[in-house]
Amino acid sequence: MVILVFSAVLLGACKTGGELPENQGKTTKSTSTFEASKTSTITLELTPTPTKTETPTPTSTPKPTWTPLVHGDIEIFKEEMENEVVLSIVMGLQGIVNKYNPEKESFTEYIQRQEEVVTDERMSSVLRELSQIEELDSIKLAHVLQKTVPELDIVPFSPWPESMYEVIDPCYTVLSNPEKFPFKPGNRVGTVFSEKDDIYIYMADMENYLHLLSPGDLIVNMNTFNSNRKEGLDDLSVILEVKENSEEMYILAVTYKEGQIVLLSISESESKELFGQQYWVFWGRFK
Repeated sequence: MVILVFSAVLLGACKTGGELPENQGKTTKSTSTFEASKTSTITLELTPTPTKTETPTPTSTPKPTWTPLVHGDIEIFKEEMENEVVLSIVMGLQGIVNKYNPEKESFTEYIQRQEEVVTDERMSSVLRELSQIEELDSIKLAHVLQKTVPELDIVPFSPWPESMYEVIDPCYTVLSNPEKFPFKPGNRVGTVFSEKDDIYIYMADMENYLHLLSPGDLIVNMNTFNSNRKEGLDDLSVILEVKENSEEMYILAVTYKEGQIVLLSISESESKELFGQQYWVFWGRFK
């Protein structure tokens, strides 16, 4: 078990202008100091590899009959693809959404038509929710998964944001002023985002720390951050799986890019190419 102790000053640099705490190199057991606005001391446990919820795969869930759109090596997650109900749903949804042709009909009409012919009850419920959307993006995709795939336990923002700038305030001061708060490799700081819903927001250098992520975490690509809050910060991914392969950690995530649902099979060595060259910002709940 990896145990992080969060002290009473979560994100002090974000709120008071102080420096972010230093962290030592990667260890199997580490202690990080965070600043909390609502609680004095919080002790949280993290497992290097998230414990999977044993949920039987519905026999009616169809296997993919197309080549999944994947960045990276999906074979690393072959066992999960065959046995995990979450991946069956996400890959089935990918196969439907990625066949949409905007020149023929609206997105809503297309999804409603697919809902009429789908026989799997779980997929039908996902499509029913998706049919309420006129134009899909990565934030809306995450919301659909949050409402229809409870196994992922995605954080329940309320209201759900239209832009991730709406839920980044605890980190905004540091991110928008890199000269005053320069990036320091190894820093990991966070705070309670919603005490009621047990949501935490982190601003972290996650290189070599993928084992701290869990299925259901939301990560926004900070390479798209703009201090004017009017553009960017719309590249959001949902973590589906975390596992070790050949002594390197990998995560499997899903996002929406240029009209396509994309699966991301990412190793530690290439993670910053997709999630940001410096800090990552992510939201999650400790499981």
